[in-house]
Amino acid sequence: MNEITDYNFWVNYWDNKDLKPTSNVYFEELVREYPEEVDVIEVGGFPGKEAIFFHLRKKCRVTILDYFISDKIIEKVENLNNVEKGSLKTIKADFLNYTSDKQYEVVCSFGFIEHFQNTKDIISKHIDLLKDNGNLLITLPNLKGFNGWCQQKFDKQNYNAHNINSMDLSFLTKTCKELKLKNIEIDYFGTPCIFFEKTFKISSFNKWIIMKFMGLVKRLPFTKNKLFSPFIYIKANK
Repeated sequence: MNEITDYNFWVNYWDNKDLKPTSNVYFEELVREYPEEVDVIEVGGFPGKEAIFFHLRKKCRVTILDYFISDKIIEKVENLNNVEKGSLKTIKADFLNYTSDKQYEVVCSFGFIEHFQNTKDIISKHIDLLKDNGNLLITLPNLKGFNGWCQQKFDKQNYNAHNINSMDLSFLTKTCKELKLKNIEIDYFGTPCIFFEKTFKISSFNKWIIMKFMGLVKRLPFTKNKLFSPFIYIKANK
């Protein structure tokens, strides 16, 4: 299970991130039917800007598992969202070597599995944390379309930090079936957009052109596809 990114990558990544209150999340439509007041763990969930959604909207008991944790930033996320300190529980550990007797009703990760070479093993370790009949939710970026072209052209280092081969619906479906998951649902989703990281080396003019183009794309009725969808999701039960 070779990692594509290292600890310093994430230190630099979060040093360049602006944190804002979690008013909504891009995956909200995927979890509407999920139960309330249950135990949720987000793998690779630091700093908690997605995980806290389950606490705010579902009143869930939320845990973040990550090998990079800053208590100061966790507290900042809690303050930004006006929740009690300690609402976000944390486990600082290397997921590749982490084992636990505790299992959760919801196991999720958002933009995590694509940073590893062995996708099947990473999904399997998600399942290890999941209760029987529990909900597995995994999202990953779709960099096989226009978004990936922009990343490759203007931010090659960030593009190379992803396992592009993992972003394939047929491959993910086959993997989930091999892992004996139930009620498997895998598809593209999300409003067309470009992930403009601060590391993007792009002129203001080129950025303007891309934003204008994406503005036109959003008006099209057929954007849920490999070319324009920004995300892929996996939903399943154990």
